[in-house]
Amino acid sequence: MPQDDWPLLADFGLAKMEQSTKPNLTMPGQVLGTMAYAAPEQIQEGDIDARVDIYSLGIVLYELLTGKLPFAGETTFDFLMARLTDPPAPLLQVNPAAPPLLAPILDKALAQEPRDRYKPCTNFRARSRKRSAS
Repeated sequence: MPQDDWPLLADFGLAKMEQSTKPNLTMPGQVLGTMAYAAPEQIQEGDIDARVDIYSLGIVLYELLTGKLPFAGETTFDFLMARLTDPPAPLLQVNPAAPPLLAPILDKALAQEPRDRYKPCTNFRARSRKRSAS
């Protein structure tokens, strides 16, 4: 049961504006969420498990360290296809001042194939702590 002092993580891409005239219904087969943080298997309607959260967390961490998203595109289609076909822009190329120990952690978190990512999330956390302690 959630507690009052627990942090809340929300996807404001799902929020409905109070004054909006658009219906508040989700159509069958519609993808929900902010696509900038969606894992490749979400885009391709593949099998979904906790590793999509690791991928999204990797994008957030990358963005915090660089000020940019790891994938680019001129159109929404280009942007989505980039994450299906291209590796993310290397962390240390985008921000040479980023801690080098985070580069391999992000590479694993942002792997295109879910089997190449951390599982479970505690492994992601443990790896990050181990690296930062050394």
